[in-house]
Amino acid sequence: MKNHTKGKWEFNGRDIIVGQNIGQQRICTLVEHRDEYRAEDEANAKLIAAAPSMLDALHLARGGLSTEPGVFAEHLRIVDEAIELAT
Repeated sequence: MKNHTKGKWEFNGRDIIVGQNIGQQRICTLVEHRDEYRAEDEANAKLIAAAPSMLDALHLARGGLSTEPGVFAEHLRIVDEAIELAT
């Protein structure tokens, strides 16, 4: 699977972008629903924008967990599953 777009992803109120000005790349655009869903839409966009940082955190957590049988086995399973889903 191809790696995600490198750089800090940010939500600018409408788009999730990487880079600044001329080098800016749009990852996706928030599709606005009715006003009552605006807060939920923005929360979803912020979660998407945080995805690369969360993947980095998962890799760090994975490296710090013991692989000794039975020690953190469930934690390792959950982290590995999340990494697989993201990649």
